[in-house]
Amino acid sequence: MFQNSNQTTHDFGAGLVSAHKHSNGGGWIADTATVAETVYVGPDARIYGYAKIYDNVQISGNAWISGNARIYDNAWISGDAEIYDNAQISDNAEIYGNAQISDNAEISGYAQISGYAEISGNAQISGNAQISGNAWISSNAEITSPNDILWGCLGNFNFAAYKLQNGSVFLQYGCEGHDLQAWEGLHEELAIKHDLPGHEKWTRVAAQAATVLK
Repeated sequence: MFQNSNQTTHDFGAGLVSAHKHSNGGGWIADTATVAETVYVGPDARIYGYAKIYDNVQISGNAWISGNARIYDNAWISGDAEIYDNAQISDNAEIYGNAQISDNAEISGYAQISGYAEISGNAQISGNAQISGNAWISSNAEITSPNDILWGCLGNFNFAAYKLQNGSVFLQYGCEGHDLQAWEGLHEELAIKHDLPGHEKWTRVAAQAATVLK
């Protein structure tokens, strides 16, 4: 960082840009971003791009906010969390650990996202939903409580099953994600596609477990 008579700059990872330290907490904010004085931005947190943050939001740890992200109300962002693209965080939601929120995902209510969880697509997480571990939630997910999602690890692959906005259940196993009903005809086909002979037994176990969400 260097300073001339009128301007300070900071490197957020892609070269120096005009920036300043926030008056409430001392974290670096790119001049292109909008952050209210009421927002706390800790000294190691970074906000850049065209992010907009208002109200009583608390951002601490090594959190990074970028893109066109919108954060407001009483949301808390901490740890090594990253919020970017067009993601929106509001109400009393908490994002921490190494969680990543991207695309058009919306997190609200008292939802808590932590661990290495990744929320993307048009996912809507609200209520008292809690998502952690290595859960990967995308598509048009609609999760409002812990009862709307199931995740874990089977056969050395992470899986997550969750409800969609149309009421159906979506199952993500490794890099494959499909409507639960469609999985019935895909187990053997996908095992062959990914050269994992016999692995269909694990996707069948995951699919059977996901039926509790119907």
